[in-house]
Amino acid sequence: MTTDPKVLILQNGYFPSSNANIICSKHIADKLNEQGIPVDFFVYKQKPDEVDKQDGINNVFYITNKFNKAFYKYEKKGIPYTTLTKQKKLITVLFRNPFIMLTKIKSHFDLGSETLDKKQLLAKIKAEHAKQPYTHMVNICCPFGTMKWAHTIKKELPDIKWAMYMLDPFEYNYTVPTRKIGKRKKLFAKYTKGLDKLILTRGIDAEHQRCNYDNGHKNITLEVDLPNLKKPQHTISKAPKSDKTNLIYAGAFYKDIRNPDKMLEIFGKLPNPDIVFNIFGTAAGYITQSASNIDPRIALHGTKPHDEIVKQMVASNILVNLGNTAPNQLPSKVFEYIATGKPIANFYFNEHDTSLYYFKKYPLAFNVNVMNYTDKDIAELGKFIHGNKDKQLTFEQATKDLHEALSENVCKKIVDAILCD
Repeated sequence: MTTDPKVLILQNGYFPSSNANIICSKHIADKLNEQGIPVDFFVYKQKPDEVDKQDGINNVFYITNKFNKAFYKYEKKGIPYTTLTKQKKLITVLFRNPFIMLTKIKSHFDLGSETLDKKQLLAKIKAEHAKQPYTHMVNICCPFGTMKWAHTIKKELPDIKWAMYMLDPFEYNYTVPTRKIGKRKKLFAKYTKGLDKLILTRGIDAEHQRCNYDNGHKNITLEVDLPNLKKPQHTISKAPKSDKTNLIYAGAFYKDIRNPDKMLEIFGKLPNPDIVFNIFGTAAGYITQSASNIDPRIALHGTKPHDEIVKQMVASNILVNLGNTAPNQLPSKVFEYIATGKPIANFYFNEHDTSLYYFKKYPLAFNVNVMNYTDKDIAELGKFIHGNKDKQLTFEQATKDLHEALSENVCKKIVDAILCD
């Protein structure tokens, strides 16, 4: 007798969070829902929210680590993580990723009004399994907390088909100490025993190959794009006529993996007197804290609600992207930018940058290597800004060479991988 499919998703947050990585899980659940497959979410989150139940999703179980609040407090106060003291950085890293540190931090979890320890949480999953068996499980790592839990569940429910979706790199994750790459390799080998399918975001496996690293799962690995390239629900129109050319960057800067100094150096050399470079998000705080001389054409706006950022993007002439020094990690706003159809000035650090892969396929992008730029690049960038400030592509024009990265196509590949037997 064939058991009807039922999917368990382990995730570190749940839609409607604006975090692009978390939204991935919503896209995947929607795709499963289209096939009539029920989904249960077990999500790690700083506090439970009121979430409307959605068709196809039986349960959303919130598992809150009471220690896991420090990082979010800094975020909510608008204090850039990069400006914290070394001691506070250590604390926030430990609290942000408590599941790697289970042997060092006494962890308790809150499920509604219940307080669950590790055994009780597993018992809850088994109880749901007894009502209708889970046939498939996917843990979504961004990074890293769900890996150990999925491994434990697989040992307790050995018949479940387990897929792991790595949104961010684990072994070669350059946002955490590189001296511990060897340790992370051992952890990965330990906690992926029994894995049936490994799904990697584009760029992760390429870095493995450049580092001559074999994770032992080559035969079950699928590479996919982030499933976030979708046609905007809101109308994207041309920027209103103005005597100024408005550029916008929205997001964060980081001293190590996304340092804006070189980009700002290039911006300061642009000959265009009419441009205004609007910077939103914690990136504005970073510049305030670290820059001694701020170009008068830069306007710092701080953290704003996502809807407000979208309105500002719509009103802007040129979108600005700064890639990561880590070539295997993609800034999530890349696809949000592409979906607008607006001109994009992309600044990158090396030729292996995953962002560059996509912007080379986007018809209205200008790419500048910040580590190897010339006066000609600056002049050409100035011409690009001036010549394209009033241009706008339709979504179809913007994505004509990115068909494989469209959310619907990526989600289909992921769901097929999750459900493979």
